[in-house]
Amino acid sequence: MSGTPLLIIGILHHNLKNMQNMKVVIFGATGIVGKSILKEALAQNHQVTILTRNSKMVSVRNENLTIIEGNVFDRKTVNEILKDQDAVIQCLGIGGKGNGKPTSLVTDANKIIMDEMQENNVKRFIAMSVVGAGNSIAFLP
Repeated sequence: MSGTPLLIIGILHHNLKNMQNMKVVIFGATGIVGKSILKEALAQNHQVTILTRNSKMVSVRNENLTIIEGNVFDRKTVNEILKDQDAVIQCLGIGGKGNGKPTSLVTDANKIIMDEMQENNVKRFIAMSVVGAGNSIAFLP
């Protein structure tokens, strides 16, 4: 799986470069892929806001980075974060903490994120997953 984040970042590099100076929210910025996406978005000089359950998990500091501590399942928090944003990148996962049983965590989070995007008129949404990469097949039902 070590090459997967690099492939995704290559694709995002192209897409982010074409979206000059945007306000971008990243959900899942403390995960393996999310950290790379955060780094690339900041390198492209975007204004980035991330939501994390634990701000101590974020080692990056940058004048273009706003770190909000909270939970993606809190609609009010998600709504506030999405105000005046241009795009959302969602790379949520279960952080290697899965028990192998199917979960609706990401689906439920996407529903909240997309509902609140609609309320705030945010039109750009990129969702990604590392399911299917590496040994993730072990987590299929």
